[in-house]
Amino acid sequence: MKKYSSAEQDVVLSAQLYAIERESKFDLLTLKELGDLLPGVILVNDLNNFQNIYMSKAGCDYLQTSPEELFTLGPAYFSAKYFREDEMKWIAEGFMSMLDTGDQSLVCSFNQNVRPNANADWKKFHLSGKILDQNLAHCIYMAQEVSKAGTAIHQIAKVLNVKTPEPVAFQKFSSLTKREKEIFQFIAKGFTNTQIADSLFISLATVLTHRKKIYGKLGLNKLSDVIRYADIFGLL
Repeated sequence: MKKYSSAEQDVVLSAQLYAIERESKFDLLTLKELGDLLPGVILVNDLNNFQNIYMSKAGCDYLQTSPEELFTLGPAYFSAKYFREDEMKWIAEGFMSMLDTGDQSLVCSFNQNVRPNANADWKKFHLSGKILDQNLAHCIYMAQEVSKAGTAIHQIAKVLNVKTPEPVAFQKFSSLTKREKEIFQFIAKGFTNTQIADSLFISLATVLTHRKKIYGKLGLNKLSDVIRYADIFGLL
């Protein structure tokens, strides 16, 4: 079983969350089935209404509550009962900034202390989160106990049974800007440079500049490489 460094774990878990969201297409029934099979916790928050709208059984068991109770709590879910106030502030700011980008492929990672009640000890979790493709106000997260993250990676891979991007490939893809990802997808679908320019209302020269940067960042040389990359990230 391959061992990952802490930095590699962050990238792999982020790539796995990307694959989970792509696989479920945020059909809630599919997500619930998948969420209860995976190690750790899968949850979805509505950032417009500051409300938890889904949490897998493992998360509810740890928080000693139910999905219905969490939903009813509304914004109180984010209170100091479960989370540290100082951490929640910068985490919320980070995700609001991510929403502002509108980049639905972007995955953010962070560590967060969580406890089931005010009398319990804090437990540190690694969280990966991304905007749902179907709803820009909703974010899906995957949480793993930091001490168990390495083992969870391999368990997740077995359950998913889908192609998860390799860490290096995922890092390269994540380095693309939102515009570069748009153009990357057009290229993979066989659009010519002129067609891309017309579709995005930009100049041909701008397309060529973006294309050169995309190939450079991803280390690609030919169209077949672009198509292979796009298939891994579910962009075809």
